[in-house]
Amino acid sequence: MIIVWVGTQSNELDWIDKFIKEYITKIEPDKRQYVFAYNKALLEFSKNNYTEALEILVKADLSKMLFIKLQQNN
Repeated sequence: MIIVWVGTQSNELDWIDKFIKEYITKIEPDKRQYVFAYNKALLEFSKNNYTEALEILVKADLSKMLFIKLQQNN
């Protein structure tokens, strides 16, 4: 996620889009959809597509990821 954040800060948006699509398979399968959604939303936000970024986050239901993370920490 740091690479995506740095890429968006340096305005390398086309490269970041390709990076997300290429390397998403390297993420653990149970976390993949959440990581993909977060990074795609960050990318869309960086493109000033605020509505699309919000829609991506809502569809991904990141609250489930938070619940999983909290369970792992206990």
